[in-house]
Amino acid sequence: MTLPFLRFCIQAALDINDSPERLAQSRFYQRWEQVIAYQRSLEENLSLEFPLELAQRAEGILTLQRNRLPLEVREQFDLVSDKLREVLSENNTLNPDYCVRLQHWDAKRSDYIPSLRFDRRNRPLYIRQKDSISIEGNFLLLDNDAQMLRLLVSVPSASLKRQSQALDDFFQDRLVNPALKNILLAPEHYLPEQEEPNAPIAWASTLDDSQKRVVELALRERNIALIQGPPGAGKTTAIVEMLYQLFCQRPNRRVLVVSQQNTAVDNALGKFLDKHGNSLKQPIQAIRIGNPEKMSSAIQPLGFDRQHDDFLAELDARAVEAAVRLPEAESNLCHIWRTILKQATQSRAGQDEFFITLLADRNLVGATCVGLATNKGGIDQLQFDVAIIDEAGRATVPEILIPILRSRKVILVGDHYQLPPSIAPLLREDEATQALGFLRENFLSGSFFELMFERLPGECREVLDKQYRMAPPIGDLVANLFYSREGQRMLFNGHPDSYFEKSYLLDESIYWVDVKGRQQQPHNSMSQENVHEAEEITGFLIELANNVNRPTSVAVITPYGAQKERLRKQLRNIGWQNGQLGPLSIEVDTVDAFQGSEADVVCYSTVRTEGGLNFILDRKRLNVACSRAKLHLLFFGDSHYLSSWRAKGKDGFNLFPRIMKHASTAKVEFRKDHLKASMSEADSPASHKVTTGAARTHSCSTASR
Repeated sequence: MTLPFLRFCIQAALDINDSPERLAQSRFYQRWEQVIAYQRSLEENLSLEFPLELAQRAEGILTLQRNRLPLEVREQFDLVSDKLREVLSENNTLNPDYCVRLQHWDAKRSDYIPSLRFDRRNRPLYIRQKDSISIEGNFLLLDNDAQMLRLLVSVPSASLKRQSQALDDFFQDRLVNPALKNILLAPEHYLPEQEEPNAPIAWASTLDDSQKRVVELALRERNIALIQGPPGAGKTTAIVEMLYQLFCQRPNRRVLVVSQQNTAVDNALGKFLDKHGNSLKQPIQAIRIGNPEKMSSAIQPLGFDRQHDDFLAELDARAVEAAVRLPEAESNLCHIWRTILKQATQSRAGQDEFFITLLADRNLVGATCVGLATNKGGIDQLQFDVAIIDEAGRATVPEILIPILRSRKVILVGDHYQLPPSIAPLLREDEATQALGFLRENFLSGSFFELMFERLPGECREVLDKQYRMAPPIGDLVANLFYSREGQRMLFNGHPDSYFEKSYLLDESIYWVDVKGRQQQPHNSMSQENVHEAEEITGFLIELANNVNRPTSVAVITPYGAQKERLRKQLRNIGWQNGQLGPLSIEVDTVDAFQGSEADVVCYSTVRTEGGLNFILDRKRLNVACSRAKLHLLFFGDSHYLSSWRAKGKDGFNLFPRIMKHASTAKVEFRKDHLKASMSEADSPASHKVTTGAARTHSCSTASR
């Protein structure tokens, strides 16, 4: 009996066994169907209920004015109005007859029933203006005694529909590699399978040992590999080398690079093509699927629609060239062919045929998870030998299933120590957790990547263990707080302190700026802001802009949306325009939104001065906040309150005292060798001085490091 056959028999026996773990995992995927159905019921259908007496009726027209509605209903009016605008837009194929319904309450039936009668000759007309919605039609069905009306607008969500289809395909066994379903249902029972390399690896880049192990795993494992990439650990470098080696080993492969985020896809594709686009034996024919407006400018020429247009233009140019040099009879045929080509591409069927032809020889495809499921031009039928799924920890199960279903081998790259998937806000509402009792425990705190990483055999997993982004003091903070297990450090600094020495702007890498402010809740908001912290940060940025002698990237991050808006307002008051303040490129956002990004200097506004800290002390959120900075990380907050707060219960743990041990509480000092005084005025990147305006002046001084 051969070893592969024996392995097959053992794996089959494990898969047949309906173990409690396998059944629980199956229920996990089935519950996602309930989640998607719940989302669709709320996101695809919006309704506005209002008393008939508030509407104006005249000659078959019913008009609802926004200003006649109670204040508490106007926000819903705006939502319904926006949805109606989407239905009436000329840029889609939505039919108002099916998407918009006017109904009235029937007391006998205890339900809403149709108010409009329409057929082919009498179809209602919907008119949307800024502050009103008008309906022109046959109101014979509208009961004279009706008191309440409901305007219902339904717009199918393409994204949710694709995710729902992915779940259905999974349960109906529509996978390119059937073995992947068994692996996903029972990861702990998987017996890793290996592929023999065609040739020894000839490294194309200088990699550290963990990066090499990651690439070797991607080449070796036959079905599934998981790679944990902590912040700044050279994940993209490893993916670029991985792509190169995959094509070297088997040039005829078709490889997919996919992520939940467009920037991750474009980053990996762009760096690979820049470095290896013309260095492989088999030419790389790359294509990028998705909305061109969301692609980076460097990647847009690879866009699906752009390549389609270029493809047709080339065919037309060839026909014109042939018509010029051929005899009259053949020349006429060329012109006829051009006419047929133009007519063919104006129909959906003709476009799809050209799209399929265009895709046939593309061996490298980039897309987002959901974008890959579009039915345009047969994209949803594409199959891949290998799928590299970047930022896998940020994708939900239905999103990540889309590329998995279509691939023979999947390589998931993510970090379950950072924030979990971006969940629709409506799923975080109390109503959602009441309707879906399993939601909070199973879906809001972890990720599919985390679940698989913890349960798959060790032979399928690798970890990048050196970070190259952060200066050593910041790297030590992140490693000690978030990447140490049972006292063993798991993440190390790839560069020594001397590597950053000429780049430092401040005397210390980590500061804690004590701010005795007060948190407050803005009007009509559930979020929090802290004006004193915003003023303190603005004052520091003024000093920084007036002192540094080179372009510098700065991120100002905070856990709270209200504080983000407060900070932006403060910065606009001192001349922050188009992200620039003198030599500083400043981005202001929430911690969650800034995951995946980095900056030379990061200012973190903690905001809280009272109440609970569970939200901002979430380990994954705090990990993201601490790991964005390359050179300097500055915390702004009430040090006494934040260090003395004690969590209630077993779920909380205050990390701020440990952070403060890594930070300097001294006055922020600037490095003399990076001050504008050391440059001539003509050399200075910003010739004018940033003024304080309404900002509080921050006390900084210069000193030698």
